[in-house]
Parts: sequence; structure tokens; C-alpha cells
Amino acid sequence: MDRKKEHQAVRDWVVSVKYEIFCTLKFKNGYDIDERHAEHVVQLFLQRIDKAYWGNRVSKENLRCPRFVFKQKGISGQNTHFHIVIEAQSDTYAFLKVLSNTWEKFDEACSTTSQFQKARNAEATATYCTHEWTKLGSDTFCDRLSHTAATAGTHKGNNIHKLRRLLKAI
Repeated sequence: MDRKKEHQAVRDWVVSVKYEIFCTLKFKNGYDIDERHAEHVVQLFLQRIDKAYWGNRVSKENLRCPRFVFKQKGISGQNTHFHIVIEAQSDTYAFLKVLSNTWEKFDEACSTTSQFQKARNAEATATYCTHEWTKLGSDTFCDRLSHTAATAGTHKGNNIHKLRRLLKAI
């Protein structure tokens, strides 16, 4: 399969899921940061988000916030940053606040240029997230950081514990 067909297939997949939140994670030293280190920072960020919403159920039941993660290099080919399309796990505003506050806590994060917003158009969001596919190929898709299992119907149990975790995250 050629890259254009792969790109279209992944783009269509992202469109079909219709996640509500779009994030751009940038680094203070995006031109100098080691790719593996940048990926590790994003992994830690996502683990903290998952833990805030799911607590111990992350490890016990493999619950995570459904998301697609894409690594990109920018026009220069050297500015490492990530785009994430993620399903909000609560009120959209509260979820955006948890995302931005959690990202701010990382030393490597550039909170002034990173963006956390509601995705207004699924097709435009998917196109933007995957636009470097023709340049980077499948290396742009971070399958290790992405998680696509549905979490609908899993909000059971005592919500006071979840509320405490979310208040701590905010």
C-alpha cells in the first residue's frame, strides 16, 4: 500500500471515531529534544491523565482515555511535537483544564505554545493530525501511546474517589 492510501485510511479512521478534544503538545526545546525522550514525556503525561480519570482501574482493567497520538516534525523537519485527538471523559471544559494543567507540570513542556481545544470539525482535525504521513509514513502514528478501546459504560463505583483525583489534577 502506498503512503497516500495509508494516509487516507488512517485519516478516515480518525474521522470515524469523532473524538471531541484536539491537543498540540509542544516542547521548550522542540528542535533539540531527543525523540525518545519527547515520546516518554508524552507517555507520562497520558498516564497521569488516565490515572486522574480511572485511578487503579488503569492497570487492573486496562482503562484509558481513548485517543490517537501523532508525532510530527513541523515544516523544518526538526521541531518535534505531538498532536492528540482524545475523547473527553467528563465535562469538556473540565477535561481541557485537566489536560492543560497536567501538561504544564512537565519541565520539558512549553505551555504557552501548546494548545488544548474542542475539535470543531472531525475531518479538518484528522487531516491536520495526519498531514505529515506522506513525509514520515507510519512513524508519525504513535501506536504505543494511542488507545482506541471504548470506555462507555465503565463509569461505575464510587465517584467521590474520581472527584478527588480530578480536583487534585486541576
